[in-house]
Amino acid sequence: MIHFCTYFDSNYLTRAVALHQSLVRHCPQFTLWALCLDDDVHAAVSALGLESLQPVRLADLEQADPALLEAKQDRSTVEYYFTLSPALPLHLLDRVPDIESITYLDSDLLFYSSPQPIFDELGAGSVAIVPHRYPPSLQELSIWGTYNVAWVTFRNDSAGRAVLERWHRQCLDWCFDRAEDGKFADQGYLDSWPALPGVHVIEHPGVDLAPWNFMQYRIDLKATPPTVDGLPLIFYHFQAFKAVGPGLWDPGLDAYGEMDKGLRAWLYGGYLRELRSAARLIRSRAPSAARSGTRRRRRYGLRTLARRIRRGQVIVSVKSLRL
Repeated sequence: MIHFCTYFDSNYLTRAVALHQSLVRHCPQFTLWALCLDDDVHAAVSALGLESLQPVRLADLEQADPALLEAKQDRSTVEYYFTLSPALPLHLLDRVPDIESITYLDSDLLFYSSPQPIFDELGAGSVAIVPHRYPPSLQELSIWGTYNVAWVTFRNDSAGRAVLERWHRQCLDWCFDRAEDGKFADQGYLDSWPALPGVHVIEHPGVDLAPWNFMQYRIDLKATPPTVDGLPLIFYHFQAFKAVGPGLWDPGLDAYGEMDKGLRAWLYGGYLRELRSAARLIRSRAPSAARSGTRRRRRYGLRTLARRIRRGQVIVSVKSLRL
């Protein structure tokens, strides 16, 4: 049994369900532990009744780890969420006796093939981390960390726990949404991990394909599954993907570079289909869910919107009006 964990609020519910459903397709025996950041999302996840998606109440985590409540007083909501990144897997290792390893996942990932090659590459190691793999043109982004928190595995052994407990202490002490003295949120701390016992940096190019690194790889969409430099695409990271109006979606690519239209349509059009499927499942099993997860953070003026649509910077999807 493979154990994963993630966290999300009501605004990311459809993304988390899409993540879960992609794991169902590609990882036969797993549990995804879901830290629910508000009561509405806990009720929705519970109502879904999915055996491999197990809800965890935020209040239960805070009761078990009271230092979180003290840290909560001096940081914003998103900074507090970052603080939870090590607290959740540590909580699960302490309270679920049969977990041999736990892997934290960001909730905006989608799997396209089995994650087993990641565990195979980790081998006898105790901790797996994934580099951003910025191309030379984006090296200035390294200020936010060499490694991405999207996937972090901890084996339930002395080396794995030592790294996880250290990360937990660090995030309790300082976890802010700014780059400062080599730190950034929960992520900057990972830069020092390769020097720690048991830590392995995953090299597979199909792991954490993302808006900031796709441009340096040969991506073959005709292969089954699609490949990245000849190896299977395992998961893509839909970071910054957001609704900007009814049926209007910003892929969040502006900061990184232009993506080929075919690749953009395959990735982001496909992701919208997965979100629609997740929303249908939520409506069928948890109709009282307050929101299915597409908070609209930004709207454009009509001229700007039209220009961005022409340039492919905004996706129009009439089928996604109900998301």
